[in-house]
Amino acid sequence: MEHTPASSLKLLTASVVVDTLGADTRLPTTVVRSAPAAGTGGATATPTLTLVAGGDTLLGTGASAPGRIAGHAGLQTLADQVAKALGTTKRVTLAVDTSLAAGPDYAPTWDPAFLAEGIVGKVAPIGLGTDLVAVGTPGVSDPVDRASEAFVAALARRGVTVIGEVRRATAPAGATTVGSVESAPVADQLAVALQRSDNALTEALARLAYRRVTPAPGRATSFAEVATWVRGRLAAQGYDLADARMADVCGLSPGSRVSARLLADALVRGSTGASPGLARVVADLPVAGLSGTLAERFVSGGSVAAAGVARAKTGTLTGVSSLAGTVVTADGELLVYALLADQVPSATGTLAARSALDDVVATLARCGCRG
Repeated sequence: MEHTPASSLKLLTASVVVDTLGADTRLPTTVVRSAPAAGTGGATATPTLTLVAGGDTLLGTGASAPGRIAGHAGLQTLADQVAKALGTTKRVTLAVDTSLAAGPDYAPTWDPAFLAEGIVGKVAPIGLGTDLVAVGTPGVSDPVDRASEAFVAALARRGVTVIGEVRRATAPAGATTVGSVESAPVADQLAVALQRSDNALTEALARLAYRRVTPAPGRATSFAEVATWVRGRLAAQGYDLADARMADVCGLSPGSRVSARLLADALVRGSTGASPGLARVVADLPVAGLSGTLAERFVSGGSVAAAGVARAKTGTLTGVSSLAGTVVTADGELLVYALLADQVPSATGTLAARSALDDVVATLARCGCRG
């Protein structure tokens, strides 16, 4: 039977993204320099740089930080490379190329208030890790502008001035690469998306994966188009989707319906080694009572039995609460579970639903399942 999954739908999306892009793939952010146009002064003309988005929305504003996920690739490191390549040139114009994964930045099925409430951010192929949304903090209006402004500031710190407005444009063929930085691996970026239950990051990675296998630079890709593709890829991977529906790939839109069995099947693949990439995703799920969206759950009462031994992807919408993950039982067995409640009474509310789901997982943790 299908139910509303809320954000636990991200588990299925992660299965497709990691399979398509590869767990260890790193996303490049590149700067290219265009040759001066004929009749513009040749070597004395102001060169044009293009900041080419490669899908990394966790860029740092400072130096690259190899030990981090957000900020692994730093715009200051990129600016340092560019300044060195420019030599004595100190004035440039700048464009930003977002054609790799172009598309609307906000789904028509999302409540407009969600941005101001910090439930979801804008979806883009480039952005800053510091701009990830948090509930109660409004999302930024334009992640691309924020990233380009940070790059302009980084160039200025190296004595390079960007003149005029930063425009959006596709990098010209034959442009020379003058700088490049790479993100943390895709599996690590997915870990951030699932730990935080970040809707925009999940959608951005899925759109990038779609465009990797269906390239169409510059053509806008809708949220519904990506959702249809993800569903098709799941079917191709051998999942039984039956009457499953996906209105988006993050679980925020109304209309998505999946079965608990479908979520459990993904967790089995990620827990048995059947899908090594997905195994990394499952291993990085929030830990009960310790991290991510489970940091403040399983910390009191009977549910404490699952603290430290259960992992899960959470899901919450009005009238919906879900929990899907793994738990190690008292006798050392690893179990997977998928719990979907999509008729949560308004009288008791979300907290009561969460408590009930947590109690089920704690019961599994306490059980002796051998024999």
